[in-house]
Amino acid sequence: FRTSACLSDSILNEDISEVLLFIEGSGTFQLINAGYNSEPSKVLVDGSHRNDCGRSCSITAGGNHQITVQFNNKITSWDIMFQDIGSIKKIDLSNFISNSVTTMVSMFQRCSNLETVIFGNIDVSSITTMFFSFESCPNLISIDFSNMVFTNLNRMIRTFQSCISLVSVNLQNIQLTSLEDMTSTFQGCTSLNSIDFSSLDFPKLRIGYGIFLDCTNLEYVNFGDIKTPSLTTLGVLFQGCTKLKSVDISHFNFTLVTDMDFMFLNCHNLEHVEFGDTNTLSLESMNEMFRFCYGPG
Repeated sequence: FRTSACLSDSILNEDISEVLLFIEGSGTFQLINAGYNSEPSKVLVDGSHRNDCGRSCSITAGGNHQITVQFNNKITSWDIMFQDIGSIKKIDLSNFISNSVTTMVSMFQRCSNLETVIFGNIDVSSITTMFFSFESCPNLISIDFSNMVFTNLNRMIRTFQSCISLVSVNLQNIQLTSLEDMTSTFQGCTSLNSIDFSSLDFPKLRIGYGIFLDCTNLEYVNFGDIKTPSLTTLGVLFQGCTKLKSVDISHFNFTLVTDMDFMFLNCHNLEHVEFGDTNTLSLESMNEMFRFCYGPG
């Protein structure tokens, strides 16, 4: 596939948003989910304008194709935009005017062949909700959120759940100052081996329930000097992380934490957890927190 350097030169109006799609083969391809709330204004296939294309497009030639989809109205939602579209392998959003987008619920959910999403330097400061955004994208290999400013994002619920091929998540210098809920963010990411949170702070994060639930290949999480003054729930945080041997959560603030149920349940190889000087005066429940943690041997 050609790279994002080959973006269309057709953007003449600063109010036009552009999405670049990369597909392979021939046939009739869905480009935008039938239920999405905005109609494309223009579609170009391999650089040529196609009047007969809208939410879908018929392509007779085989091989690799670059499809440009334009919108000339202000988009406020990315909800279900590409949901259940199986033909797209790569999406480039670098030329999307996104400063008014507030939600990306199920944006790429169940995109069965999606491997790569390029965000470039788009403005994501107005996004508040990322429910199921990439859920069940079995071929998604990596995601790069580095340096992105999610100023108003407060919920990342099941964002990458069941992305079974996801091996790389770049969160360097991402800003998540309003984030409150990370329920099951990476649940079932069975290829994820390591992740680095060391450049992050979570001043408002309350719910860490099941963030890494059933990440069966996870061996290393770098939390660095993470600050979590608002945490209340850590239930099943690492449940089912069968390769995890040690983890340092000594910089977690446990002052308000009430729930640590099943936090390390079924972590069969767990040998060491560094808690540091932990204040657990608010703790109400830690049922089976270390059950089936056999350790060495």
